[in-house]
Order: sequence, then C-alpha cells, then structure tokens
Amino acid sequence: MKTSINRYKTKLALLSMTTLPLFANATEVRVTVENLAPSDGLYFTPVWFGFHDGSFDLHDIGGAASAGLESLAEDGMTATLDGEFGSADGRQSNVLAAPSGIGPGLYNPGAIASFTLDLNTAENRYLTYASMLLPSNDAFFGNGNPLAVELFDADGNFTGERTIIIIGENIYDAGTEVNDTMGAPFSMIGGTSSDEGGLVALHSGLDNFIGSALGNGDILGSAFSSSTQIARITISEVVPTTVQLQVTVENLAPSDGLYFTPVWFGFHDGSFDLHDVGGAASAGLESLAEDGMTDTLNGEFGSADARQSYVLAASSGIGPGLYNPGAIASFALDLNTAANRYLTYASMLLPSNDAFFGNGNPLAVELFDTDGNFTGERTIIIIGENIYDAGTEVNDTMGAPFSMIGGTSSDEGGLVALHAGLDNFIGSALGNGDILGSAFSSSTQIARITISELVPSADALLTGAEDLGNGFYDTDDFGVVFSASPWFFSAEFGWFFSYSENTNAVAWYFFTAPEFNTWVFVDGTFLDGGNFWGYALSATNQVSGWFFYAEEASVDDENFYFIFAPEGAPSIFNDAQ
Repeated sequence: MKTSINRYKTKLALLSMTTLPLFANATEVRVTVENLAPSDGLYFTPVWFGFHDGSFDLHDIGGAASAGLESLAEDGMTATLDGEFGSADGRQSNVLAAPSGIGPGLYNPGAIASFTLDLNTAENRYLTYASMLLPSNDAFFGNGNPLAVELFDADGNFTGERTIIIIGENIYDAGTEVNDTMGAPFSMIGGTSSDEGGLVALHSGLDNFIGSALGNGDILGSAFSSSTQIARITISEVVPTTVQLQVTVENLAPSDGLYFTPVWFGFHDGSFDLHDVGGAASAGLESLAEDGMTDTLNGEFGSADARQSYVLAASSGIGPGLYNPGAIASFALDLNTAANRYLTYASMLLPSNDAFFGNGNPLAVELFDTDGNFTGERTIIIIGENIYDAGTEVNDTMGAPFSMIGGTSSDEGGLVALHAGLDNFIGSALGNGDILGSAFSSSTQIARITISELVPSADALLTGAEDLGNGFYDTDDFGVVFSASPWFFSAEFGWFFSYSENTNAVAWYFFTAPEFNTWVFVDGTFLDGGNFWGYALSATNQVSGWFFYAEEASVDDENFYFIFAPEGAPSIFNDAQ
C-alpha cells in the first residue's frame, strides 16, 4: 500500500538500463515504440524489453503477478523485473524511454523512440515487452506468451519486420492494487492506494480517470475501448550497408623536410585503441614507430568484427613507398557502415628513432553516424604538435632508419609522449643522398589525410549496361519511363539516360547502389530553353527513386517525367506543372 501521488515521479528517477553485451555472431535489430493514443489520451511508462530463448514467462491470466510485474504495473519500475529476468543463458534486457518525455521519459500521445542492439539469434530468439499505462493503479500491457514474438527462426534467420499494435483489449490488470484511482501514479486525484491481492486479468477500463488532472497539469480526455490503439512496437533488422570511400594521403612538409613511411589505416567499430599518451607502446606500435613495419600492428588489429586494414604506400616513393615531400597517393575501399564506422591511422616519421603520427582516440575520426550515413568529407592535417614519441628507442639519431648517421640504436623503455623534435637530424644525409634541411615546429604541416565518398564516373555507369531502347512516357505506367533517346540499365550502378544529340544537353546520369539502397545524382545539365530538376526519396520515406522534369520543345510531350521505385516500394507520380 502506498500514499504519495508523486511516488511514480520519485521512484522512476531510479530507472536504469542494463548493459548490453555484443556477440560476434549477432544480428542487429532496431526497436521503435510509439504512443498511438488520442492527443488527450493515456500515457505509458518507459517500455521494458526482454530478449530470451523462449523460457521467460512474464504473466499468465488467472495467475498472480510476480513481484517484478507488480512493481512495473503499479509504479513503472523495472529493477525487480530485471532481477527476475536475469542475464543467464545470454538473456538481454533494455528499457526504452521517450527522449523528451516527462520525468523519466514517459510516452505522451504521439511520442516515439527507438534503439538498436545486437542479438544472439539463439539466446535472444524471442521478445517479451511490458509497460505501465498512466494514469492507473496497476494497468499494463505486455505479452504473456513467451513464444508470441519470435524474432529468429530455428536456423537463426530474422523472421521479418514485425509490427505489434497494442489496443484496448490487450490491456491487463495486474490484480495487485484496487482500481479506485486512489494513489494512482501520474494522477492528481490523490488518496491512498489499497492492495487487492487479486490475479492478472484483462482490464475493465480506465474511464474513472477521465476529466481528472494528470501529473503534468493536462486533463485526461479519453481512456480506451477494446479497439482503441494505444501503442505500436516495430522490430526490424538493421541491414549493414556498404559505402565506398576514397582515402588520400599527402606529404605537406617543406621540400627539404621530413619523409614518412606508408600509412597504416584501420577501420573499426570504435573499439581499437592505437595508443595512449603516458602508456607503453604495444609491440605493433613499437614496430611501426621504430621501423615503419605494419605486420605486428595488423596482427593486433585483427579482422574480427569485420575490421579492415590497409597500408597505403606512395606509388613513386623510395624503397617501400616512402612519402617524400609533395608525394601523394590514394586508395578506395568498400566499408561496412557499422563495422567500419571509425578510422585509426599511423605512420613513422623519417628520419627518426621512434617518431610517429596516429590518432590515439579510437572515436576521433567518425566516418559514419549511427544510421550509417557518411558524415561528410573529412580533411585531417597532421602538424608538429601531433607527432608522438613511442618511448621505445632513445632519440639520439643512432641507428635511425633513412639516416646515414649510422650507429646502433638503444632501447628506451619509456612511455608514449608528444615528441620534443627532430632538429638533431637537420644537416645530415638521408638514405637517398639528400640533406635534411628542416624538421618541424609545433605548427609545421607534415601530412594531410582526406576521406571522401567515392562516386563512380559517368563512364562507369555504362559498364555492362543493357540498352532498354526508346519509348515515350505512358500515364498509365508509373514504372520506368522512356524518352525519345536510349535508356541503359547497369545491374551494378543503376540507370543512365543520354538525351538526343540535337539539344544542348549531353546526358543525365544517375545511379543507385546494389539493391537500390542509396540513390546519388551524378551529373545533369539544363536544357536549352527549358528546365530540369530531380530529387531522391530516402528509405525513411519508404520509397527509393527519382523524379525528373524537363520542358523541351523537341520532346513530343512538353512535360517529361521519370519515376523509378524498386520492387516492393510504392510507385509515385507528381505533376510538375
């Protein structure tokens, strides 16, 4: 029995989220929750989710509520329920709050929130969910059948996107508190609640709260009938996407300045830490910083979790591809937007005993956001104050690579630190016979790394293209639209259209990645005496396609349209006039 009308607000301040482990064989899913109640309708608490192997039973109609369910249904609290659920057998739980919700994240009508997580397809095969309805004494929604929401089949395949609509006939009474409005959370009616000692049952309704003030001052205008939509839960698979990026490296040092070794790149999910200032260098970093070698570092980096590494040498560089001042090189790589979200880079500075540059913060270079979108072209300028001393070899010039000073190097046994400088090499001969004329100050530019999204050239669009012939727009067919000039289709890149040669327009180019996941406009030109425009509809709009409009006298129909939507997406038509 409880007395405070504010107990919900106080107790839910303690609401917590469990830490979710990651699995090497995991499938990532996205869970979205929406409050579908009328604008003057019911709220509900942050939703608890439990992912399990089918063995967790939240409740049974006609049975007594567990202590965990009682705590959730009376107060919206999940700690006791989490304890009952546990983490044995790889179970995972999560609590999803509305990001702008009142107090601890209540879902007001219209509120929406999402989260993603990695699930083991065997241990997390089934889903159980639960939330308290507000205002109420102990009303809740949640699936009592532990096998009702099967996310993966016996072979570990995702069973497909699932939408669960919670309506009034899916609301339960926990049977633990009398439904008299007294002491109900998120209600200003007040009073003291009474224990009921009953059993879980379908709820008879919350009309006795209509017209009363809620905890935020609003007035409850409606509750629910058996068909009232209250919440929607959507579970979908997050399909990793691949984006091709181009990485370019340039040596910006003065013409008589420093060289550096082929640059090592590691693309990862944010979990690889190259170094920490004040910490000891790993064997891989030591090998790179002393000799420019990357084999050991590659071994430490590994290929687990779809990591990718690459070593970029200067194509005309001395020996193994050293970057002399002014040297430049590029490579392109297909990256998984989730597994390769972050970049770490490293290279040895020459001549030196163990000087290097490389980002110690594994999250410093974010290539893709949480939704898999490329974060935009990035330029990294490495200057003198970004040069590190690995602390593994004494900085006395002895035995330094690419130096003719000679001698034998000495182990240092120190720690990674910012480098004090390489002025002691100035005036000495380099391995190629040149004389080092300058080293670096804190502001000296040494290298530039540029990362950009690679867009195939227009010529590439025609590789393996199929000539679809000529045709005209048909108002009854909102699929592929032909003009009086050839269309081509390439399975790799998408569509290509060459306009008739008797106009100023040479061509329109546009393409889509495999499976039509992402559309990109490559090139276009205004028509003589007319106009042209086009736009892409993103996947969030449930359509991937283009709409083009042109006004040109040489086309039989004054207005020209092109609409394409992949299989399964709705066709669209717009009148540009």
